[in-house]
Amino acid sequence: MSRQRHILIVDDDEPVLLAMAEYFTHHGFTVHCARNVREAETLLAANHFATVITDLQLSAGNDRQGFDLITYIRQRRLPVCTILLTADGSPQVEAEAHRCGVDVFLGKPQSLSEVEQTVRRLLASRHESHQ
Repeated sequence: MSRQRHILIVDDDEPVLLAMAEYFTHHGFTVHCARNVREAETLLAANHFATVITDLQLSAGNDRQGFDLITYIRQRRLPVCTILLTADGSPQVEAEAHRCGVDVFLGKPQSLSEVEQTVRRLLASRHESHQ
């Protein structure tokens, strides 16, 4: 199977993580899941992903570990499309996400079909730019 179909989903909310994993698997993607930045970094070091979908807050409290993950990906120049999915959709958070190098910023709630369409658009755009 093409690496184009490999995605990593990072979210500390177990029901959200499982629902997204099931949805994307059902739609032909190979899915890995992580519940925190450390797990995600371990998976990124051992696998090649086309897309990473991460929540902004990956633990209880007002942290923004999703930014740490995006920064990790960009500092290592990993060829990965990134989507930040968050309930904190303020203009300040969106601006910071783009400064970190996120490809797409999506507010929650977001339908799984819309997230999938976003993934497919990103992958198609990346594929076209590499031809």
